[in-house]
Amino acid sequence: MAKEKRIKVTADNGTLGYAAFVAYVGAIVYFLQDAKHVGDGIYAFIEAAVWPGIVVFYVLKSFGA
Repeated sequence: MAKEKRIKVTADNGTLGYAAFVAYVGAIVYFLQDAKHVGDGIYAFIEAAVWPGIVVFYVLKSFGA
């Protein structure tokens, strides 16, 4: 009989994932403060997911990139 090989796979993205999750939840809370309708709430979730890209765009634009 052939020997079994055991491979241990680990993923160590916990800290960065946790920081991103906390930032996303904080952004949702921030954008939901002004929501008056269900559509505003949906827009808050989308806006919370997109705002980091907008910030990076304007930072790069200010550097002349």
